[in-house]
Amino acid sequence: MKTMILGLFGVSLAAALSEMLFVGKEAKGVKGALRLMTSLAVLLVIISPLLHLVRGNYSVSLDALSGDSDAALQEKYQTVFENAVSGGSEALLKEGVSDFLNAEFGIDKEDATIKVSFTDGGDLQAISVTLRGAALLKSPDEIEGALKKKLGCEVRVR
Repeated sequence: MKTMILGLFGVSLAAALSEMLFVGKEAKGVKGALRLMTSLAVLLVIISPLLHLVRGNYSVSLDALSGDSDAALQEKYQTVFENAVSGGSEALLKEGVSDFLNAEFGIDKEDATIKVSFTDGGDLQAISVTLRGAALLKSPDEIEGALKKKLGCEVRVR
């Protein structure tokens, strides 16, 4: 909005100064052309923000409307970052546990559902493994003990 107002002011000022340069009856045609060009420039300045919206360039700042301070935004960004990191580490941990179960006990990925929980500080809190299919023939106590020894957290195998 500020840019549009400055643009309108600049076009108006340039048009007024240019019109003052042309005086007399012989400048009548030049003044008409100048007024036409000024009108087109004003129209472009007014329509330009609308064209950006139509084209999908949504660079309108809504920070003033949201009421979020820089600290609140920083906290939101930090939360999103932490969730992304913990989500990625959770997937890697599940994959690692699945590989361990396959290597140590011959349990396929399809035969074990792994759930991971973290503390508020982001530390590993517990792992839950639910066996199915051919993995039901394996000893849950043996698997639980091996995972506890390997990961050092609470482990539940069902």
